[in-house]
Amino acid sequence: MHNNANLMKKRVLLEDIQGNEIYPRPALPIGFIIFLNNALDPNTYFIGTWEKIEEETFFMTASSSYPVGQISGSNEVTLDTENIPPHRHQCSGAGNTALKNGSYTLMSDVNGQNPRPDFYTGYTGEGQPFDIKPKRYTVNAWVRVS
Repeated sequence: MHNNANLMKKRVLLEDIQGNEIYPRPALPIGFIIFLNNALDPNTYFIGTWEKIEEETFFMTASSSYPVGQISGSNEVTLDTENIPPHRHQCSGAGNTALKNGSYTLMSDVNGQNPRPDFYTGYTGEGQPFDIKPKRYTVNAWVRVS
């Protein structure tokens, strides 16, 4: 049985030429990514060269469609017509109209003259990009490059 009071902690103390205490800098493999919950620069603490990964970059595990190290995607998207689900808008307008098979048909005026081409749906939307980022916990990310 060990007596905790008698246990010794072992520690290696390293000093520079001026006698200042220094700490060993561990080596991590090239390609290693670290996340830091502070503004520290790993170039100060680890061997090798570390580059900060572009701000506002999300991480996704690699696959055959998205190989390791690939950068893709965007933080904002603007929908195009082909991205909007098929739909129609209820119409209203001047002149005589008739509803046939779910669509409006323009009719002539009472005398059979002057078709009413001014029948249309109103505009909707402003085409502004919107944020598609999921809920997140932000950190600084660094990758060892050499």
